[in-house]
Amino acid sequence: MNPKKPFFRSLDLADRPRFDAMLNAYPTQCSHYNFAALYCWQEEYHTTWQIAGKHLYIHNGLTDLLLMPLGPQLSAKDLISLSRSMREQGYSGCIGLVPPQFPSLFPQLGDHFNFIRDDANSDYIYASSRLALLEGRKLAGKRNHINRFVEIHPDYSCRELEAEEWPRCNELASIWSRRQLKLPLKESPESQALRLAMIHCRQLSLRGYGLFIDRQLTAFVIWSRQRDDTATIHFEKFDPGIKGVSQMINRESARFLSSWAVWINREQDLGIPGLRRAKRSYLPDHMISGFIAVPK
Repeated sequence: MNPKKPFFRSLDLADRPRFDAMLNAYPTQCSHYNFAALYCWQEEYHTTWQIAGKHLYIHNGLTDLLLMPLGPQLSAKDLISLSRSMREQGYSGCIGLVPPQFPSLFPQLGDHFNFIRDDANSDYIYASSRLALLEGRKLAGKRNHINRFVEIHPDYSCRELEAEEWPRCNELASIWSRRQLKLPLKESPESQALRLAMIHCRQLSLRGYGLFIDRQLTAFVIWSRQRDDTATIHFEKFDPGIKGVSQMINRESARFLSSWAVWINREQDLGIPGLRRAKRSYLPDHMISGFIAVPK
């Protein structure tokens, strides 16, 4: 059953049980189907959704892109029909996160679509044990930064954040935004998403983990459980004035999460050169990549 335009709607906290039911039935490491991420960023991306038949449909209104439906695998005929149905309802008919194997698995799709690699929206997946240990020559620079940090701040501490400490994350995010982006936090694209994450952390099952120097929060991550073996990091912020703190929060949060998470999803680089360099410098174990299917 294809989705119908009148039934696409924005996300509400009350929708989470239906999402969870779909994600439990069809678990995925892909953060594009993470309810907390979708909810927090929906105003930025004009996200709408619906469940039709056995599939979850998510539409990005900013780019007019329908994500590959979550549910039983679609056939070539299904994908063609879905795109046609969306175009008939006034949408572009473009479908994102099409699995890389689809064009070769269904060569007949080449008669109907142009397939474009979408590297900017690929998820970076790391083994938590490797981020926790940072072994090997290629990660020696990270270890050096950490060793220097520990020499200067031997009394640092790390722990899970209490609910009343979350406002301090906003203060640190403001410092990070001013120094890294040269923007006040309220003008940053992350502002609304971070605000919603803090307000609704309990309802979204978001957790925070912080690094402290002299009882002052100097770095944090906000994460959620993606699936039974995977944690997704939604936000990571640190005081840019403290050398080595970014490498420390990365390592310490990985050590904390490795008690249950085999994998850590650090989301996408969005095509931002600096962010891409940073994520690649940690040598991801694999990427969750996809194509955009553009109707001919």
